[in-house]
Amino acid sequence: MLLSLKEDITNLKAVSNRLLLLAQASMVDVEKKFVPLRLDHLLWDSKAELVRMHPENRVTINLDPELDDESNLQVFGDEQLLKGAIVNIMDNACKYSQDHHVTVNLRMTAGKTILEFKDKGVGIPSDQVTRLFEPFYRGSNVTGFKGVGIGLSLAYRIVKGHFGDIFVESQEGKGTKVVIHLPIFNSILSWI
Repeated sequence: MLLSLKEDITNLKAVSNRLLLLAQASMVDVEKKFVPLRLDHLLWDSKAELVRMHPENRVTINLDPELDDESNLQVFGDEQLLKGAIVNIMDNACKYSQDHHVTVNLRMTAGKTILEFKDKGVGIPSDQVTRLFEPFYRGSNVTGFKGVGIGLSLAYRIVKGHFGDIFVESQEGKGTKVVIHLPIFNSILSWI
């Protein structure tokens, strides 16, 4: 009874935190606290947070060797929001994979950093991929998994609010890849 109550409280806290992040991500850009951030540091911090919450999860982070210039790792953004998006995507990948593992690849191309989150999970039916960014939408094949459908809609809003793009590729029964493109800090400076 007490274990069940503790689990319910933990789940309620996670949903509440995600809803607060969703509200924060919806604020007008002027109110956001954007600063230069190292994306690799955000990845390592997000991994630590996720593993602290769910010790069974495994996260492998691969940095492209071509990212030898620190300035190519900097993005312009709100640390709490970006970390929230990354943790949500990592959490989904681990949750829907039998091995609770996600591989994250960080690389750069044409003034953008590219984050790829890959899992070997249940995948998403092809006719449902386009709906994944809708708040509270959950795929038809995840009924046995806990969740309320906030994570990807939250990540979508956060990434878009950081001048980025987010895409999902998936094959049912084979896994999912979530790809995020964020402009590097130097390219943002040319817009200002």
